[in-house]
Amino acid sequence: MTNKKVRTNSQHNHMCFILNMIIISFWFLSLGVFSYALFQVNIIPNKYLVIGYGVILLSTCIFLYMMFQSSKKIIKCFAYIIVVFSSLLFIYSTTYLNNTYHFFQSTQTKEHNTLTYSVVVLEVNSYNEITSLENKTISYLDDEYREALKQGLSSQITYKESLASEFGILPDQLLNSEVDAICLEESYLALITEEIEEFSVLTKVIHTFEVKEKQNISSENSEIPIPIIQEPFILYISGIDQYGSVNSARGRSDVNQLVIVNPKTNHILLVNTPRDYYVPLADTGGKKDKLTHAGIYGINKSIKTLEKLYDIDINHYLRVNFNTL
Repeated sequence: MTNKKVRTNSQHNHMCFILNMIIISFWFLSLGVFSYALFQVNIIPNKYLVIGYGVILLSTCIFLYMMFQSSKKIIKCFAYIIVVFSSLLFIYSTTYLNNTYHFFQSTQTKEHNTLTYSVVVLEVNSYNEITSLENKTISYLDDEYREALKQGLSSQITYKESLASEFGILPDQLLNSEVDAICLEESYLALITEEIEEFSVLTKVIHTFEVKEKQNISSENSEIPIPIIQEPFILYISGIDQYGSVNSARGRSDVNQLVIVNPKTNHILLVNTPRDYYVPLADTGGKKDKLTHAGIYGINKSIKTLEKLYDIDINHYLRVNFNTL
């Protein structure tokens, strides 16, 4: 009878040992994955990492003792609960760290700007697809994207080109039947739809396509790599008042915030310029307009305008819209 009891206790202890090892292995695995994600993001100062992992190491020793050495079941159960809960917390936190890492990666400088264009015609016309405009007149803005836009259209049809100096001219040309169609970037189309109430009723979009253009850096100093861990730098945050993809190079910039970071003194200065601030737009010979309208002509126009306004060089920028937020 005694031997049977001893065997039972031995089996029980063996099962408990296996259970403990499974739980501990799961805990170390989740900690390892969490640590990898944490170091990959690299946003926590080393001194806090040392403190944090010191606390984790001390807690590990305590819970290991409670699980393997304590004879009280309530203490073992408490240790099990804490270890399992912390493992799940590590896994849950890892998902957020991964999302943060991918967000940081997505904010890296892109080689090309991407714009989505729409070919718009009058609703009363019989044009229903891009091929309907063969040898017809299409008008679009004469800007830095003109050649890339022209290539996108020329790959579809042969057409007659008409150029406009300002995007506000395009809807008038179409509504007055001066041209057969106009080609508008999505942010311009959204603005025109808001300003001209019946535009969406009187017109229709028959074709959309994307244009990629090599990105131009605004200032000379922006091309010089800044060691942001050692040297001060300026980050421009542009908040676009649109939904959808943030890849478009244009859009009204309702939030214009300069983040001046000094890593030597651990100081950050935030300078916010109101969206309706009446400022001379860059490359217009001193023509004034609302700051938010600079973004309509592209992120570089906003950057150059703010650089001229404050006599600074902006080293980096970040564009966000409603979806990003």
